[in-house]
Amino acid sequence: MTDNELIEGFLWGDEALFERIIDNNKNYVYNLCYNFVKNSEDARDISQQVFVKIYTRLRDFDTARPFRPWLRRVAVNTCIDFFRERGDLEDLSLDDVQEAAGAVNPSVLKSLEAKDVVDKVLASMPVQYRMVLSLRHLEEMSYNEIADSLDIPIGTVKTLIYRAREMFIKRYEGMNK
Repeated sequence: MTDNELIEGFLWGDEALFERIIDNNKNYVYNLCYNFVKNSEDARDISQQVFVKIYTRLRDFDTARPFRPWLRRVAVNTCIDFFRERGDLEDLSLDDVQEAAGAVNPSVLKSLEAKDVVDKVLASMPVQYRMVLSLRHLEEMSYNEIADSLDIPIGTVKTLIYRAREMFIKRYEGMNK
C-alpha cells in the first residue's frame, strides 16, 4: 500500500495503519532531521515530534496530493521550531541583503567524498546556512520549494545559499590545510 492509501485507511478508522506510515518514513524523517541538527539524539527527538504532529494533523492532509512533500514540510518546520526554541536560529528574513554577484560551482558539495568532513563543516556553520544547503543539495529542493518551506522570499533563499556555499568552501578548504 502507498502512504496515501495507508492514510485513507487510517482516516477511516484503522489506527494500526499509522504504524505502517511511520515504518515507511522513519528513516527519511530521521535523516532529514539529522542533516539539520547533526546530533543523533536530537534528530530522534525531533523525528518523534514530527510523527506526533503528523498524527494530529493527518485529517488536514489532502490525499489527492503526494505525502512526502507534506511530510518534509512538517519535518523542516519542526527542525526550525527546535532551533528557535534553543535560540540558535537567527531571523531568516534578510531584508537589507543584496544579491551577491558571481556564482559558486554547485558541484562542490557533491564532489566531496569524505562524508565525515562534510558533516563537520556543515555542523560548524550557522543554522540558517546549514538548513538551506541541506534542503538544496541533500533534499534536492528547488529555490521555490525552499522559500515555501521556510516561508521566506526566494531572493533571500538565493542569498542564503550563495553565502552558505561560500562559507562551506572556505571552511572545507581550511580543514584541508
